[in-house]
Amino acid sequence: MRPQIISVLVFAGTVWLASMPRSLATQAELIQAEKDAPLRFEAASLKLAADQSIIESRPKRAVGRFHFKTYLLNLLSYAYHVEWWRISGAPGLNTVYELEATTRPNTAQDQVRIMLRSLLIERFQLETHYVTKNDVEGYAVNVAKGGAKLQDAKPRNSDAGSPDLDDGYVFSTLPTSDTMTLRGHNTSMWQLSEFLERQLGTHVLDQSGMTGRYDFDLTCSRDEAEHSPNSWANCVKQLGLALGKYKGPVEFLVIDHLGKLVEN
Repeated sequence: MRPQIISVLVFAGTVWLASMPRSLATQAELIQAEKDAPLRFEAASLKLAADQSIIESRPKRAVGRFHFKTYLLNLLSYAYHVEWWRISGAPGLNTVYELEATTRPNTAQDQVRIMLRSLLIERFQLETHYVTKNDVEGYAVNVAKGGAKLQDAKPRNSDAGSPDLDDGYVFSTLPTSDTMTLRGHNTSMWQLSEFLERQLGTHVLDQSGMTGRYDFDLTCSRDEAEHSPNSWANCVKQLGLALGKYKGPVEFLVIDHLGKLVEN
């Protein structure tokens, strides 16, 4: 039985990979810098989830707090800021873990990612490396010839009363059999690409070069096929974006060693 998803929102972030993979030299420098002065949570509880049938699709981030109950694969994806399909090399990645951690109030999301990376290295004796694979097939999001038609994100109402930080999200609904909606709030192009990847069941790279945050609310025609690339291509076309086929190099995160969790 597939786990019940208790949130339809994708987790947030801006991708480190755009049209081309980062160089291995850059990766090596990053890894060495983390070893020299790793960022760490103020306190963290990471444990095997008692209920393996319920997961969260994105973390809950508030001022000074971070919570994520999800697959180990999703924890790695968030920590290393790469899509889940670019992680390979170890069994047991579909095991569900629950993390509750605290940070300093002014901690940025990219810093939280590095903190989570340090925690996974420590608790799982995790060892990884990167490899570039050529001729990987999938899709890519680019700006269409007429230019992007995206509205800059509006700040969230400060009177909403929610302590959660606004990292943005993308989601879709099916109001009728032949229509679908696509809504984004404070959304990055990486979030949109990651969402499309889930819908199409294959690789989707962000090649737009756009680094902002955007709001959109679309109603689109829907083909009968459940995961039709044409439906999604026609939908994002309203945003001045083009969804097309991609074949080329992609950088992958390979897990060399993943030990048993050392709980605190």
